[in-house]
Amino acid sequence: MLQMLDLPQHVGELPRLALILFGSGLAYRQAASLLRFAFERKSDLDTSARPPDGPASWGPTKQGTAVVDPPEIAGPQAPLAEVQTGGVELIDALAEEWRGLCEEEPNDQPFCRPEWVGAYLRAFAPRAKLVLITARVDGRLRAVLPLIEERGFLCGLPVRKLRSAANVHCVRFDMVRGAGAEGEAAVLAVWRRLRDLPGWDLIDLPYAYEGGTLEQLLRAAREDEYLVESVQSWRSVYVPLPGENGAPQNWFPGRKADFRAKLQRRRRKLQALGPLALRSFVRAHPEVLQRFYDLEASGWKGRRGTAIAQDPQRRQFYDEVAAAASRFGYLSLDSLELNSEVVSAHFGLRYRGRYFLPKAAYNEEFRGFGPGLLLVQAILLEHQARQLREFDFTGPWAPDEAQWANETRGCFEGYIFSGRGYGALLHAVRFKLRRAIKALMRLKQSKIPAPPQRISQRDPSSAAADEG
Repeated sequence: MLQMLDLPQHVGELPRLALILFGSGLAYRQAASLLRFAFERKSDLDTSARPPDGPASWGPTKQGTAVVDPPEIAGPQAPLAEVQTGGVELIDALAEEWRGLCEEEPNDQPFCRPEWVGAYLRAFAPRAKLVLITARVDGRLRAVLPLIEERGFLCGLPVRKLRSAANVHCVRFDMVRGAGAEGEAAVLAVWRRLRDLPGWDLIDLPYAYEGGTLEQLLRAAREDEYLVESVQSWRSVYVPLPGENGAPQNWFPGRKADFRAKLQRRRRKLQALGPLALRSFVRAHPEVLQRFYDLEASGWKGRRGTAIAQDPQRRQFYDEVAAAASRFGYLSLDSLELNSEVVSAHFGLRYRGRYFLPKAAYNEEFRGFGPGLLLVQAILLEHQARQLREFDFTGPWAPDEAQWANETRGCFEGYIFSGRGYGALLHAVRFKLRRAIKALMRLKQSKIPAPPQRISQRDPSSAAADEG
């Protein structure tokens, strides 16, 4: 098959080459493997597709470590980039410095701290190959990006990729960096190390969020003329909260008065059944965690098999995250109790002036009272005592959450494709081909004549009788 193709001629016409192979009658994966082989052979000769600075000279490494100084910003204060490969032990060794970096201004999400990445690796990916990229200035840590190296498929094509060291339970993912120009230079140094790192076709960055550092990384890749895409995953509702002198009703900018009235009615009805109390725990007491897990499993998540308690990996992850959040002072296990019985509960986090809600549960016997809404209201009533400036629901937009505010924050998946021919093919199949197909479908639909309207044979005077 390959002898029948003039590879140099077709490398510039990636969609055409894909159609030739896939249309030749080969099995899909067999054709994909041939494509990969073809482009690997071609990239050996195609020096014009290599990074502008040439491949990094890695030399001997210790524990999979390589250090290179970005040539464009060389100097006594230039960030020094380092790549380490291994397992979760790399996270543990860097954890103290990493946490110190998290306290600087740009990093306002708890999910990017080392305890979250370490918990993810131990629970969900204990055998994964971690690729940890860091940047330092005069020995001080200025940027950290943990990725996982793996092989898989993209649209049926084999792919070697680096991806976020996270999954959906980690909520969000980002690179942690220092403040100011020094931190921005560190991000650029991290990108240059990634750019020169051999052996990847795709950098896949799910769970990134608007305003995060990964947006800067994607811009740097785009400026180097790499193929970069961002696909929105969801938008999360968040509630901006008033300052010390703000009135409680200021949570409801543009909200309808009937929503506030509905909350008050439901609270009165629930209070008619007994005393209602908000309880908050900042320690990861096993019995409090177990009570939350049991409540979650008793509802629809239990019926679908997605509750934390139903999977040992999920349970391990949340137990470890809760213990770490308790240790570092940002855990907030909140519950609304009626006659000492929990009717709704949060696995919450109170971090740097924000309340984050990764997990919530409620007793479905009290569904009609809106226990989840009442718990959110109770926490918002305490926003000044808790020194909160924002309540972040974190998950995909939902109608109940949208009753609280109009503001949303986007999460997205970022893609960086390698500069060689095969990366361009992956991009063409994943994005260009899909866009072309959608455009053709829209064009086809626009050219289909509308069906003739059926003429009713009924007497128009009979319509009033029907309405009556």
